Amino acid sequence: MALDINTFNTGIYTKLNVAAITNLVTGIYHKKAPQGTAYPYVCYWIVTDISADTFKDWRDELLVQIDIFCQDKNKAGTPVSGSQHVGVIAQAVAGEMDEAILTVTPYTNVFCQRGMTRLLYEDDNDVWHKVMEYRVIMDKAK
Repeated sequence: MALDINTFNTGIYTKLNVAAITNLVTGIYHKKAPQGTAYPYVCYWIVTDISADTFKDWRDELLVQIDIFCQDKNKAGTPVSGSQHVGVIAQAVAGEMDEAILTVTPYTNVFCQRGMTRLLYEDDNDVWHKVMEYRVIMDKAK
């Protein structure tokens, strides 16, 4: 029995939708922000999901990607260094997500660990793009 992805997405959104992050960004979006969304903002999505039957419970292992997009202005429109500000936002995201307990009823969050991160610069639109990957394991008793 596979994990309810919509419930899982809600659990990720709930974890990210806190003042420590929302005070820094214009929004938090699943997959991609609506066209015309002002920077900076955060997007999240599930890259992969693997299900397993351990005979006593169902287990799902997911790779979640969190993307932070930032230009050279903060949420208030004040000029900032985009590369530094994307780091400030990444630190806030890490503060919420590193070893997080995700609420995804009726599942139990077993593991949430940050993996690879990378900082990209999109030259065509002057956007800094921080990619953060999290490996998450969820269990549900049979």
